Amino acid sequence: MTSAQVRLAALILTGGSLASGGWEFVCPGAGNAVIAAEAAASPTTVPSAATTRPATIRQKFVPGKDDRGTSFTALTPFDKDGISRLFADVTLAGTFPVERDGKTIFNVTMLEGDDDHLILEVREKESKRKLELQKDKSVTLTAAGQEYHILYPSVTVNAGSAPTTSAAFIVMTQKKK
Repeated sequence: MTSAQVRLAALILTGGSLASGGWEFVCPGAGNAVIAAEAAASPTTVPSAATTRPATIRQKFVPGKDDRGTSFTALTPFDKDGISRLFADVTLAGTFPVERDGKTIFNVTMLEGDDDHLILEVREKESKRKLELQKDKSVTLTAAGQEYHILYPSVTVNAGSAPTTSAAFIVMTQKKK
């Protein structure tokens, strides 16, 4: 077995990433070991626990100035059972519309928040209301005769990514009546 084959086998067995020549090759979802190129110097070398690090980290929401602003998808059919979904990366004071068939049903604005919870304002025609979202807990909202489920989930990113973000990730689902 060549040293390259040993490195690849170790990558697959222990998971993680393989650093080589300034590049890092990641084997997502396979574990949490990092295999340095030097660890493959001998065909029988296997990475030790001392060379491990998390392959992923939970990214924290820290509100602040963000030049990229709020981004979102349209409320679109997700499956054959009539469930639609919308994803939004919302910055502080950012607003996104919830639309169906090109018509705005309501608008959502983030009034305040941190990594544990968000306060959203929902504007529908002439009315407005506040919703509080706790991390990883779903809230139900009824608007225009339809029920929507809104979630502020934890976000996991590659360990080499930024540990914080100034945009909160929101998932909204709706089952068409």
